[in-house]
Parts: sequence; C-alpha cells; structure tokens
Amino acid sequence: MDENDETGKAPEAVDAEAVDVPDVEGSDTVETKPEKKTRKKATKKPALSDLARAQGKLGVAVTDVLDHRTKMTIRNHQRVNGLSPNGRLDAATRKSLGI
Repeated sequence: MDENDETGKAPEAVDAEAVDVPDVEGSDTVETKPEKKTRKKATKKPALSDLARAQGKLGVAVTDVLDHRTKMTIRNHQRVNGLSPNGRLDAATRKSLGI
C-alpha cells in the first residue's frame, strides 16, 4: 500500500489551481493582501433652505413655501419674541430661531 489509502484505492487527483501553493522557493507562507472593506458612500441630503428650517422649528408643515399659515406663524413668533411682526423671515427672525 505505497500510494494507496487505507481502502486500497489510489488517491484522487488534486486540482493544482485550487490549492494555495507558495510561489517562492524556500518560503513557507504566501502573502495575501487583506480584503478591502468597502463602505457605501453617504448620499448627501439636499441642504434645507432657511424657510424650510424655520418651518420645522416653528412646527408648521415643511413645504419650503411661504404660505399664509407660515406667515402667520412667523408673525406670532416675532410678536412673542419682541420682534417687528412683519411675517417675513428677516435676519432678526432667523437669529431668534437659531438659523
């Protein structure tokens, strides 16, 4: 039983390409490159306009449209905060909203 296994059968042929064999003589190990971890790129959200931010902070629907409800809410905010109640999103109103 020189090249036969315990069952008396000859060993099966091994596919040389499927076996990781060192290419360098005298080297016991083969260096492999570590797998690159790929990250999904974060998709950038479009920047919100100041009006949309103000709508969000004032608790009205964020439509990015200066509609009647938004104007009235801005006026109320301006009145409560001691600003001129003009219903516009001016610099003072932006500052009071933290925008």
